Amino acid sequence: MIGAAYIGSQRATSRVLLSTTDITLTGSRSYTVPAGAVYVEADMYGGGGGGAAGNYIAGSKGNPANYKGGGGGGGGGRTAHRYSGSMTSGDAINFTVGSGGVAGSGGGDGGDGGATTMNTHTRSATTITTFSPAPSGGGGEGGGGYITIGRTGAAGVAANGNMSNQSGSSGTAGGSGTTEQNGGNGGNPGSGGNYSGTQTRGNGGVASTSTVPTAGTQPGGGGGGGYSKTTPVAGTVGGAGQVRIKAYG
Repeated sequence: MIGAAYIGSQRATSRVLLSTTDITLTGSRSYTVPAGAVYVEADMYGGGGGGAAGNYIAGSKGNPANYKGGGGGGGGGRTAHRYSGSMTSGDAINFTVGSGGVAGSGGGDGGDGGATTMNTHTRSATTITTFSPAPSGGGGEGGGGYITIGRTGAAGVAANGNMSNQSGSSGTAGGSGTTEQNGGNGGNPGSGGNYSGTQTRGNGGVASTSTVPTAGTQPGGGGGGGYSKTTPVAGTVGGAGQVRIKAYG
């Protein structure tokens, strides 16, 4: 199952929740520390892997047709981490939020999801803390297409959180044979932590009903693989990563 990192440990009962912030855009992102914050807790989810495309090779004399369903992408990991460094209102905690893996097309593999990491704590132009090794929700691996024989996308691995680390789950393999084949399902992201929304893996395409695969949702769901008929279909994208931060004072 979705890569994610959570910042946290046993918090004192005297502290109050000041704010909850979701970072849903991918790439380099910053969180601004609010006034009165003593520590923050963050869940970091890696992006889900993209589902692979289905593939079809027509038969020839003495060789039957070959159908291969695309493998489902792996779910992103989730890491839980707490940070209680010396914080001042207006400080920045800087993250990298992983993208979801691209969909496989033309019989190809799905793309890998990106890791979501907690990188630095800065004050103006000064770096207060560099997180090393960085708490990280790993991205799920893209599902396999024809060349890698419909393999499953491996789960994103969570690491270095000081509260919990929960990897996602792997996608499932696409079918392979001499008749029409279904695509594999995407993997689920790592669960738990401060995130309470819906996390959905993508479903693989179904050949018998021409049901197209569905995409993984944010945060970190793996994309579904495309089915294989004489006209196979593409896979779907993985869900983007995300950070949810709670500040306590």
